[in-house]
Amino acid sequence: MTLGTVYDLLRWMSDKGYDATFVLWVRLVKACEFNPAIHQGNTGGDYWSLLGYASNFVFVSRDVGPRDRSLFPQHSPPTG
Repeated sequence: MTLGTVYDLLRWMSDKGYDATFVLWVRLVKACEFNPAIHQGNTGGDYWSLLGYASNFVFVSRDVGPRDRSLFPQHSPPTG
């Protein structure tokens, strides 16, 4: 894979059979809700330490079978 956007990575991983979420504060959010202007906006300075900045993604293989809901507190498991 060459350099690209977060969306390129998410699409590439989806094509490989993985569903994605990203970490926002203390919860996992479905990747379809990721907005680079909000979650990775480069406003200068230490932008990566701003509230709402997201740089950690979790990929789960679709082949693992049913997912334990306790892995996704307050949310149902991601579907893609």
